[in-house]
Amino acid sequence: MAEQPPVNLDYKTMCVGLGCRTPARRALVAAGVATVVGLAIKQPSVSFTKEGDIRPLKATSDDPEATNAHFLMLPLGVAIIIGLVS
Repeated sequence: MAEQPPVNLDYKTMCVGLGCRTPARRALVAAGVATVVGLAIKQPSVSFTKEGDIRPLKATSDDPEATNAHFLMLPLGVAIIIGLVS
């Protein structure tokens, strides 16, 4: 019986096997996963007031209700990092 060559299961090989062949697809999937995780830990709630309005960022506003975290920072940050790394 012929021996099979060893299989190299690195990060990119696993991603291609899962259908994420390009860095853009991997970034999109990572952003989706980060969004689901953010929603599970209720991360977006700090970005909104009780009335449902979006709070401004502290870097751009002097409003006392301004926040340091925007609800899109987590998914976009993860997508950018994964897109650049892969």
